[in-house]
Amino acid sequence: MFIHIAFLLSSLLSVTPPDQFVFNNGVEAETLDPHRLTSVNDSLLALQMFEGLVGMDSTYMKVEPAIASHWEVSKDGLKYTFTIRKGLKWSNGDALTPEQVRNSFIRAMAPEVANPNLENYTHNIEGAAEYVKNYSTPQQKDFEAKLGITLKGKDQIEIKIKKPSALFLNYLADPRCAVVHPSMWKQDSKAWTHPEEFIVNGPYKLKEWVVNKQIVLEKNKNYREASKVKIETIVALPINDQTTTYNLYRTKQIDWTGENTLASTYVSSLRADSEFFLTGAFGTYAYALNVKIKPLDNLKVRKALSLAIHRAEITDKVLKSGVIPTSRLVPPGLDGFKPPIEPPQPFDRQIEQAKTLLAQAGYPDGKGFPTLTLNYNTNEQHHKVAQAIQQMWKKYLNIDVKLDNREWKVFLAEQAQKKYEISRQAWIGEIPDAGDYMEAYLADGPNNHTNWGNAQFDRILRDAHLIRDAKKRNEATAKAEKIILDDAPIIPIYHYVFYSLMSPRIQGFKPNMFGKYQFKYFTKK
Repeated sequence: MFIHIAFLLSSLLSVTPPDQFVFNNGVEAETLDPHRLTSVNDSLLALQMFEGLVGMDSTYMKVEPAIASHWEVSKDGLKYTFTIRKGLKWSNGDALTPEQVRNSFIRAMAPEVANPNLENYTHNIEGAAEYVKNYSTPQQKDFEAKLGITLKGKDQIEIKIKKPSALFLNYLADPRCAVVHPSMWKQDSKAWTHPEEFIVNGPYKLKEWVVNKQIVLEKNKNYREASKVKIETIVALPINDQTTTYNLYRTKQIDWTGENTLASTYVSSLRADSEFFLTGAFGTYAYALNVKIKPLDNLKVRKALSLAIHRAEITDKVLKSGVIPTSRLVPPGLDGFKPPIEPPQPFDRQIEQAKTLLAQAGYPDGKGFPTLTLNYNTNEQHHKVAQAIQQMWKKYLNIDVKLDNREWKVFLAEQAQKKYEISRQAWIGEIPDAGDYMEAYLADGPNNHTNWGNAQFDRILRDAHLIRDAKKRNEATAKAEKIILDDAPIIPIYHYVFYSLMSPRIQGFKPNMFGKYQFKYFTKK
C-alpha cells in the first residue's frame, strides 16, 4: 500500500496540465467492455469511449442522438427506425456501418460474452429472448434472421419491440448498449487490454493502461464531434485510500476526487467549501419486511415499525454523511414527479400513532410481541443504522429485535430465498423514471424479496410504459408509489448522495443523481 501510494505521489509532482483531466476512479478497472460492465467505475470509463444509437445529455436526464442522427417511432410504438449518421469512423479510421451496429447487438447477446445486463436486450426486443435461448443450436441462424433488428436501405436500422415502452430509448442510451468494433467481438480478445488494438467510436480512446497505476485516455480525432472535445487527455487513477485522495486533491495533483471516494466524515466540514459538491443520488436505503412472517403480515405492525424510526437522527447524528432522511421510496430530483405523501409529522406525534397502531394490532406497549431478527450484510455503516433502529424500537415500542450480520453472498442468497424477517435493502436506479425505479417491487419481480404483491400497483407500472406523455406517466406512477407506501412492505430510511471535490479549473461539471459524466462536455481553464 505505502509503496503504491509513494509511487503515485512521485509520478504526480506538479499541478495537472491545462490539457489534462486527472481524477480518482476509486478502483482498478475490471473491464472496459461495455457489454460486460457491472460497476459504476468501469461504466464511467466506457462512457467516454463508446457510443450507441443514442446517448444521454450533459445532465444525464434526457436522451439525445449519438450514432443515429434521428429516429422515427411508429404509431403503435412497436417500431423504431434509426438513421445512422453519414461519414462515421472508428478511432482507427474504419468506416462505422449500420451492419456493424446490428451485429454488435448480436454480439452483446452471445452467452460467451456473459453480459450481466442481458435483460436490457431480451426483455423487449422482438425475437431477442428466443435467439439467446436457441444460441449454439442448429436453429441459431434461423432465430438470428428473425431478430427484430434489421437493416433498412444504406443508412437505417429498424428495431421492433414486443410491447410499447416510453422508456425504450433510455435503455438504448445505457453504455451497455454501445457499439463494439468487429475486431473486438471476442470477449477474450487481447485488444481489450492493449491500447494499440483498442478501437472505439466515442470522444476518447485508450492510450495507456498500467494496472494499479493509471488508465490514460486521449482524444479520438475521428470522433464525430471531435472539434467540440476540448480536453485532450483523461487520466484515471485507481486510488482506494481516502486520505491519499484528499491530499492529492488539496495539493492540486488531481482535478476531481471522483464521487464518494472521500471519507464520509469529511462531509460536514466540507459543506461550506465552494469546490465541494453534494447532490442526491437516485437510490434509497430501506428495510424490507417479509410480509408472510407473523406479525409482519399485519399492516398496523409494519406501519408502527416505520413510524417509530427517527430518520433525521440516523442521518444527522449516526451517519453524518450528508444522506437525506426519507419516508418515501422514489428519490427526489425527477422532473415533474410529485411525491404522493405529505411531509412527515412531528416525531412525538409519530410515536403516539405508532404506539396506537401496535396496540390495535394486539401488542399494547409491546406486550406479547415476538423477538424479530434484522439481517444486514457485514458493513460498519449498516451495523450503525441497525443498532440505532434496534434501540429506537425498544425505546418507543418496547419490542426486542435481534441483529444478525451476514457475509455478502450468504446475505444475497437468504434474500433471494426470502429466508429473513427484516432485512436491509437498497435500490439504485439507472433511468430517470419513477415507474422504472419501482419495478423492483412488482409481484413477480426477481428483486422483490418481500412476499408482497399488489395487482393494482403492478398494473399501473406496466401500463405506465405505454404512456409517452411525461406528465401523465408521472401522475400514474405517483399513484403506484402511494400504494406501496400505504401497504408498507418496505421501510424507506434515507436517500443516498454523491459528493466530491472538483477543481474550479474544470468547467461544465453538472452533478447528477446517477453519478455519470461525459468528459467531452468539460473544459479546463
